[in-house]
Amino acid sequence: LAQLSNLKVLHLVENGLTGAIPTQLGQLDNLEVLALRNNDLTGVIPTQLGQLHNLVELSFGHNDLTGFIPTELGQLHNLERVWFYPNSFSGTIPKEVCDISGITTLEAECQ
Repeated sequence: LAQLSNLKVLHLVENGLTGAIPTQLGQLDNLEVLALRNNDLTGVIPTQLGQLHNLVELSFGHNDLTGFIPTELGQLHNLERVWFYPNSFSGTIPKEVCDISGITTLEAECQ
């Protein structure tokens, strides 16, 4: 998957995916949309996804992800639309993510 360097949209919604989100997704430099909602994904959101600087949409809702939402996602300054819930995350949405000025849709609660 990481070899698809020109990939702009990865839309894998409602595909029955299981297991962890691959850390290699963080190598998809041109990715603009990462939609993984409505699957059976487990584990944590990889910090490597904070390297996807072209990302405008990030969708993880309706999985069974755990752990903390990484502060590294706050480096995604082009992000406009974000869906985190429902999942089983610990803690709150990091301030770094809540402070991204271009976000128009945020399915989460910022403190």
